[in-house]
Amino acid sequence: MQILALHDCRFIPVRVKDPILSVAKVAGFDRAVYGLSPDTDTWAILFELPGTGWLVSTTCLSQFVTARYAPKKAMQSIWAAILKKTEGENARSGNSNGLPMFGHHMKRIRSFRIMRFV
Repeated sequence: MQILALHDCRFIPVRVKDPILSVAKVAGFDRAVYGLSPDTDTWAILFELPGTGWLVSTTCLSQFVTARYAPKKAMQSIWAAILKKTEGENARSGNSNGLPMFGHHMKRIRSFRIMRFV
């Protein structure tokens, strides 16, 4: 069982039968040496809501760019699985940091004005 380090992880305590990700205190550095015993306190931080197919996260997984989540490959695998679940087989893969992408046929905006509504 691999350990995923979500530093300063704050979550809503929820217990479900089969979580995708759970949080617990375990012994080990990058592997849970003794695994999880039945009496270990565990809480779900990512699970599928029964009967709906919805994914529920009880912590902020979207801060992977600014937070110190490790190991990087594990976080990439988790997000790939989340996107595949929500977007299906057409989910994008690769290194996307939220910047706009322009095709050769699109005109780039050189300047913009911030509009303020009062």
